[in-house]
Amino acid sequence: MPHTPLLWRELQAQHLADLAPVSAHFADFRARIEALRPDAVVMVASDHFRATSTAAMPAFMIGKTAVTPATFSNEVRAFDIPQFQVQGDPKLARALLGGRSLTTEFDFGYSDEIRLDHAFAIPLLYLRPDHDLPVVPIFTNATAPPMPVAQRFIELGTYLNRAIDNAGDGRVVIVVSAHLAFEIGGPRQFSGLSPDPEFDREAVRWLVERDLEGAAAGATFDRMLQAGNVTHQYLNLLVACAAAEGLMLQVGEGTACRHGNEPFFAWSSA
Repeated sequence: MPHTPLLWRELQAQHLADLAPVSAHFADFRARIEALRPDAVVMVASDHFRATSTAAMPAFMIGKTAVTPATFSNEVRAFDIPQFQVQGDPKLARALLGGRSLTTEFDFGYSDEIRLDHAFAIPLLYLRPDHDLPVVPIFTNATAPPMPVAQRFIELGTYLNRAIDNAGDGRVVIVVSAHLAFEIGGPRQFSGLSPDPEFDREAVRWLVERDLEGAAAGATFDRMLQAGNVTHQYLNLLVACAAAEGLMLQVGEGTACRHGNEPFFAWSSA
């Protein structure tokens, strides 16, 4: 699901008709989560130079805090996104890391002192407004080059599928926060259209058809940069698609609105 920060303020205004489908998807996804009755959330998103920076930029990092604050002060001022706290799940986080030795699949970074920005906060505010589920955040570097290639995001999804099952820590839902083609600060910002409809069509097809080989070949750094300067967060959607192996696609589209096409994808067993 998306995390465009302007959505929080805009969706409070009932007259914004073009955002009605986005609002409906948020409500639908909240109902889906409630129906699954999960015990915890593993959330994959890309930090915007807040919890991480080029002073220390891990490719993939797990937060294993017991309590995690969300939303930075500038996001409150700029977007009216409220500050809140979520419970963590250190036991599940340690299991995903590999225990006392890092998993052989990933050399994860980890942190016991993090704050979540709007990439995490926006989905959580819509999905679980009571903040009553523990959350294990996984930060991915889709922000600062050099970034992991698309195949590594696919492998992360495959790993999470297996590692969560092996953790035996109850029912866990994976939530991913991402973009399709998106531009911030460039000439195509807030144009009311996708900055690259062709990329969006192909990016949606990769997920709907589960064409992960096509995604690995096509979602290159240069192609995503051409689509918009923060399009690289699309890679997080590949985590979800790979983790959903064996599940049925329930929702799969880029929902058109004033911010371009907002991604909504859901897989489940029924």
